Formats: sequence, structure tokens, C-alpha cells
Amino acid sequence: KIYLDNVVLKSLTAEPFETTYRPTAKGTYNITAIATDAEGKQSKIAKYVLKVNNKRTAHKGVVNLPGIIEAENFDRGGEGFTYHDSDSKDEGGTNYRSDSEGVDIVTGNNSHALGFTAVNEWVEYSVNVTEGGKYAYKATVSSGVTGSGFTIGVVEDGKITSLCKVNVPQTGNNDWGTYTTVEGKLSRDLEVGEQIL
Repeated sequence: KIYLDNVVLKSLTAEPFETTYRPTAKGTYNITAIATDAEGKQSKIAKYVLKVNNKRTAHKGVVNLPGIIEAENFDRGGEGFTYHDSDSKDEGGTNYRSDSEGVDIVTGNNSHALGFTAVNEWVEYSVNVTEGGKYAYKATVSSGVTGSGFTIGVVEDGKITSLCKVNVPQTGNNDWGTYTTVEGKLSRDLEVGEQIL
């Protein structure tokens, strides 16, 4: 028997012992397979947690590069798929996006910005590189402490290739409301076409 969240999804009595399940909604699904032998003895033979995200879509459309990426407009899709935040609490409190699931969007620099960021948090953007070649970046940033920074990378075959590390200077003493710009160059050329940064 194949169980979906402790409810029998399918009973299989002959080979091949296979079934297909296509989720219709975002969420986490617990799938368990229990085999029963000729004497009636049961054995849990498989257990799997299936996490289903929404389809990846650009929040306000694919960004053409050269161009401007607004940090708060990361791709839609879901936690662990198109972004990661270390908790589900929205500390920004702007209600800018209903799908941010804890990504902290704040009001700052006369617009919206990502805030309350922590180590290992990330966001992804669907971009279309219209001109291949060498690229530079200019980022508007703020930090109330020393040692802040982030990386820019491109997703290739499910892996991230780092393009640069951006050091963010302290712009205010324990105050994240003062913004400045930092500039630099990417470590390798970008190829023409749609990709994920």
C-alpha cells in the first residue's frame, strides 16, 4: 500500500509495484510504502517527504540585462526553490509581497529593499542577457555592522557558479537606514539568453 499523509493512495497487488501521484497544490507531502508478505507481516519499505513548490515565475517579469534588478522582486516559486530565508517571520512588515514566506522586505532608500538578511539566505532572479560579455555591477546597500556582504552567482545545471563577492561597508552604527553604492566587476562573461542569477 502507498500512503499519502497516512491515507491509502493506492493498493498494489501485482508487479510492477509502481504508481504515479501528481500533486495539485503547493505543500509538503509524506509518502510511505508498506509491503505485506504472504503471512500478513508488514514492513515499511520506503518513506519520502515530497516538497512541492509553485512554478518559477519572475515577480515582475524577466529582467533584461544590461538593466536593473530590484532586490525585492526575486522570483516566485517558494522557500528553498527560488529563495531561502532562515525563518518564516516577515520582519520587514511592508506587506509588499504576499508570497515572500519570511523574506524580509523593508521600506528604505525611498523604495523597498531586502532587510534583516542573515548568513546563507539567498534569492534568485530570472534574467535575460541581451548582450553577452563582461558585466559590472553597482549595488545600493546598507549595513549597521562591519563585515557584511553577499555574492552574485549564476545557476548552472542546479549548481551556483560564483561571479563575485560584494563587500558591504558599515554605513551606520547599528543603523541600516543609511545607503551607499558599491561597484565591481563580475569574474566571468555572461552568455546571451535566459538564466537564473
